[in-house]
Amino acid sequence: MIPPFQEDSIFIARNGKRFGPYSPSEVDKFLNDGTLNHADLGWTQKLGDEWKKLSDLVPILQVLNKQKEEEIAGQKQKIISLFEDGEFEFVLDLLAASKNEQLYQALFEGCIVDEEGELKQPQWVGWKEKENTYFLKILASAPLFKFFEKLRLQTLILEHALHECTEDQFPTEIFQFKNLRVLRLTGGSFERFPSEIGLLKSLEELRLESMNIQKLPHEFQNLKNLVHLDMTGNLFEQAGTNFEIIGELDNLKTLRLDFCKLTDFPIHVLGRLNALETISLQGVELSDDNLLELLEVLSELNFLRTISLANCGIKEIPEIKGGFANLIGINLYGNEIETLPVFFSDLPNFKWLNLDRNPIYYEENRNCEGKVKAIFQHDSHISSETCVSEIESFHEDEKRESPSEDEVQPVTYLSGEAEKQLIKFKNWINSVSQIDFEIEIFDQKIDELISCGDSALLAELVRGCRVTEEGIFLTGVYFPFPYWASELFPSTSLHGDARTEWEETGWGSGVKCKEAENMHYFLLRLLPYLPQNLIDDSLKLEKIQILDLCLPGVLPKEIGEYFNLTGLNLVRNKLVDLPDELAKLGNLENLQLSLNKLTELPRCIGNLKKLKCLSLSGNNIKIICDQIEGLEELEILDFSNNEIEELPFQIANLPELQFLGLNNNQLKSLPSEIWTLYKLKHLWLGSNLLEDLPDEVYQMDNLQILGICGNNCLPKNTEWILDREVFLSSSTKSMMLIKEKREDLKERIKRELPSCD
Repeated sequence: MIPPFQEDSIFIARNGKRFGPYSPSEVDKFLNDGTLNHADLGWTQKLGDEWKKLSDLVPILQVLNKQKEEEIAGQKQKIISLFEDGEFEFVLDLLAASKNEQLYQALFEGCIVDEEGELKQPQWVGWKEKENTYFLKILASAPLFKFFEKLRLQTLILEHALHECTEDQFPTEIFQFKNLRVLRLTGGSFERFPSEIGLLKSLEELRLESMNIQKLPHEFQNLKNLVHLDMTGNLFEQAGTNFEIIGELDNLKTLRLDFCKLTDFPIHVLGRLNALETISLQGVELSDDNLLELLEVLSELNFLRTISLANCGIKEIPEIKGGFANLIGINLYGNEIETLPVFFSDLPNFKWLNLDRNPIYYEENRNCEGKVKAIFQHDSHISSETCVSEIESFHEDEKRESPSEDEVQPVTYLSGEAEKQLIKFKNWINSVSQIDFEIEIFDQKIDELISCGDSALLAELVRGCRVTEEGIFLTGVYFPFPYWASELFPSTSLHGDARTEWEETGWGSGVKCKEAENMHYFLLRLLPYLPQNLIDDSLKLEKIQILDLCLPGVLPKEIGEYFNLTGLNLVRNKLVDLPDELAKLGNLENLQLSLNKLTELPRCIGNLKKLKCLSLSGNNIKIICDQIEGLEELEILDFSNNEIEELPFQIANLPELQFLGLNNNQLKSLPSEIWTLYKLKHLWLGSNLLEDLPDEVYQMDNLQILGICGNNCLPKNTEWILDREVFLSSSTKSMMLIKEKREDLKERIKRELPSCD
């Protein structure tokens, strides 16, 4: 929500005290519900120094505001027209001169940070690189208004193409997002990468792809939280590259240097990356001496699991003594290797070896014995895309918009006994707020409160609590806060209701903090037993339509009492199972269960007949129950990153399905019935064990996107491929070529893939 304009804000004088500021709409609401009288005095900067009766003041402001809105709308359209005409510098000058908060807010209408933390731009910006770059400049130049500062602080993920930029044009406005966790940049030509990168100390993933970078700044060492670094396609071939600075990244787990020119490669630097799990050097030219030094250095990294040395011109793998304690696989695709070293057989956890496109044959390989022999025979056709995991973005679900103002809560009166119970509760809730969750203790306390039957006491317990439109619990007077709360909440309140003291955020916003888990469980259980006529309107069961919960690994059975729920977000809650009562949520349309610990699809889900979106990615699911066919209105189904070995034919009985995510599972085949999913547009099958696709897939005329990266199969029907986006490779460049359907790519596909005839 965009905060009210300061110049329109109204201060109230009542009983010798001053309150506010409030927006005109808030004052109008207070007048209607009787909180304020028309005879009360108000003052606003817009009308000078005189205090006026509210009955006179509000109508004047409304007329002036309407005129101002019309003026702002005209200015907005002028700015957009200039922007569309490419008059970017002129637009920046106009905005810089105006410093008009209302104009900025009008331009930024629709600009939000989504729940993943990614900045979504207004529609007028468009998709072109230059327009996107100048949008960042506009945001960076915006005055220090609260709304824009929140956009900057809440943006955690940023992807930006820089193909049209050169050294002196690098958009340093990217560095205004101080809390970025994921930054993905591609294209351009930058001999020196800007030193401002050191400001992004929260970065966990950094992708600098094909940017012609030749030197890293010293400030790179400030990225201590960096876990994934991808510098594919850059130029570290001259002296003074400062490449050694990578050795300062203590938490780095994934390092990609594919197709980099590393003439003077300081290999010893890699030995300092003690947390490294994956390294990819595809397309990097390695001399015999460099290869030996590289393997000796990598052998000492205890957490290293995968190595990719594809297309490196390697003719022979030198023998290494010891090390590689946890190595599970090496990608040697596209080299010139004729024999294997013996030490492969001695690696304790070695599982696969990709030797595709090498002149090696099993019959002629005398060193391929024991375990390596089995690996060579079984996995010699593994595609290169399976060998190095894709860089994953680690970001927590974000819901940061401020909740709207609510109605005043009814006053409750407590008996002497109830006051004693209240004091006892306050002492208890503070004592358990910071300890590990124990379900028996919490359930006992909740049951005691419910059984007491004191309506006034129950209503008082949740005074100040509310549920926002986004489904986030805002805790009230008697519930402890996380440590950061006191800095975020305003303290002025006209009517004395505690809700306005923490309306800026709630327990569920930002990362799902541990401090919220106990409180969310408590409130979720308690709410169905509260006196509905005494509690805040947003807490009434009939009013709650969305819930975004932080839970301590348990979803209470009371969830079934929230009968009007249409959206339920249970992401990252350590859930191992779900209560049968979930089946009572007959109005549920969106169910998010990603990143939990579920091992099977709960059978009760089959009763959720109105469900349109079901996300179960990042669990441990192996079996999909037959009840899946009961979800007749389902449009989005995401089972990615699980352990599914077989897809039941019942999944074809989902007539409305448009998106099916099955990447990163253990699928060996697809049911032939899948072709009956007439409305399916996206089918993602990457990183499974598929060796072939059923012929029926090619009857799916409405399918727009098929992802099969990391499988040992290729589509058989060439013409069918060329009519849609088929992602055969995890390489960004390959994706772009296929997406653009370049003529030379068409010819290559026709040569390499079987004909559809």
